[in-house]
Amino acid sequence: MQDESRKRAEQLRRERGINLQPRVGVNTGEVVLRSIRKDDLHTDYVPVGQSTNLDSWMESLATPGSILVSEQTYKLTEGVTLQIGSFPVCWLDLQSARGGSRW
Repeated sequence: MQDESRKRAEQLRRERGINLQPRVGVNTGEVVLRSIRKDDLHTDYVPVGQSTNLDSWMESLATPGSILVSEQTYKLTEGVTLQIGSFPVCWLDLQSARGGSRW
């Protein structure tokens, strides 16, 4: 994901002068969906709650071009391998970020 993001960001910078610096926060937990009815009788659903708030907070703390994963998500996915086409892909390739709170 990071490699593809970097490639696309570089392409956008060269072709259109857009400086894209994506960052991602990933958290695992329960979510509540709130329904929002639109004027055209269409209903949208918005996730709310502590898990989504933490995910959003982690995204804002991530440095541009990085993926910040909560400890809970890391533990749940540690050692998991995905098969994409004929290529096995390691789910997480992380450097441990332990050592206390930033706050």
